[in-house]
Amino acid sequence: MHVTTIVPHGDIPDRRGFAPAIVAQELAIRYRVMTPSFIALQEWKEPAMEWWHGIPVLRYRQSRLYRRLFTKMSRLDPWPLERRLVPMVRQLDPQVLHIHQLEFPILRFQKLLGRRIPVVLHVHAMRTFDESRGVADRYIAVSEFTRREMVERRGFPEERVVVVHNGVDTDLFRPPGDEERGELRDLLGIRRDAVVLGYVGRRQAPKGYHRYLALLERLVEEREDLVGLVVGPEPQDAQREEGWAEARARHDRLVATGRLVSLPAVTHRHLSQIYRALDIVVSMTISD
Repeated sequence: MHVTTIVPHGDIPDRRGFAPAIVAQELAIRYRVMTPSFIALQEWKEPAMEWWHGIPVLRYRQSRLYRRLFTKMSRLDPWPLERRLVPMVRQLDPQVLHIHQLEFPILRFQKLLGRRIPVVLHVHAMRTFDESRGVADRYIAVSEFTRREMVERRGFPEERVVVVHNGVDTDLFRPPGDEERGELRDLLGIRRDAVVLGYVGRRQAPKGYHRYLALLERLVEEREDLVGLVVGPEPQDAQREEGWAEARARHDRLVATGRLVSLPAVTHRHLSQIYRALDIVVSMTISD
């Protein structure tokens, strides 16, 4: 069975720590009885079509200006995702679509495609059920909590919601030996005997980033051996958040005094090395 996985807001392979893209690629390379292909967003200067791990990847282009004008400011998208996908889906000719976007307009897409194709929607962000978009053949919830929320509070059809937990590659993500941890800290410029308090995620208030910085600034005053490490992107709209300027000033102070190591978004493989350098990971998310 040929399954095409669609990642509307991220690229394959993932290069920036985007969770839906990571889940999509890690699932696909582990299929045993299905043949995978991908459709993804062209985020970088890769070709519009290439092979990754022996899997074909087709990419569609959408400029930042286009997204700003037609998906954020006006919502009057003249060339919406479902229309862009039609020629790619026809080219790949899958038997099932696995789409990592809960609000995908199934009915509009199938009308444009000219045929019905089974659709599985993967749930990464919660929405209320809207039958006018079309009903998926299956909805994949990442936890029992998410499944209950979808069925009991959001109105999704219970018989169509299944749970597939986000897995962990335990060869890649594993505890380090003492020497390995020390070497990783040497590369990061962190003393080997420090207590390292980490934050992993995008740098926005809903993810708890501002709270993490406030916590770290307070704790480093109490402990000389404490160092913070943050890894993740800062989206453009972060600067519009309340408290952004204060958080940026706090970040800069901590970096200047050597109490915080600040890294951009990294790949899944590199992230596993970051985790092995940490003692504690802090998750202070507000919205998840």
